[in-house]
Amino acid sequence: MNDLRYKFRFWNGKQMSEIIPFGCDLYDINAIEKANMPIMQCIGEKDRNGKPIFEGDVVNAWFKNEYGNDQYDTYTVVYDDRIMGFAFKYKVHNEPICDIWSDEAFNSIDYEVIGNIYENPELAEGDK
Repeated sequence: MNDLRYKFRFWNGKQMSEIIPFGCDLYDINAIEKANMPIMQCIGEKDRNGKPIFEGDVVNAWFKNEYGNDQYDTYTVVYDDRIMGFAFKYKVHNEPICDIWSDEAFNSIDYEVIGNIYENPELAEGDK
């Protein structure tokens, strides 16, 4: 079992704070939601530096394209209700483009978290 999937954090408008799922009660989580503070779940993977990747993170990705050339792009990690899972959203497109799990993204792509949409909104500009 991947314990990272049970990590959560929230943005209180000033800083990111971690939620300890088994160290707080449901009341704490409900209070966070009622205060309209976004809660983000870890996707269950780490980046190239060992940092857990969360929903709302902006990541750089290095991979080989269909011609075998090195390619680099920046994506935002989103939860996509249509697939009931996490996906990568490319800055230029309005739709998530890659289901993280079924596309075996973490086996073939190298990721680095460079920020998140709350602390670094400029990284996700155009990502509406």
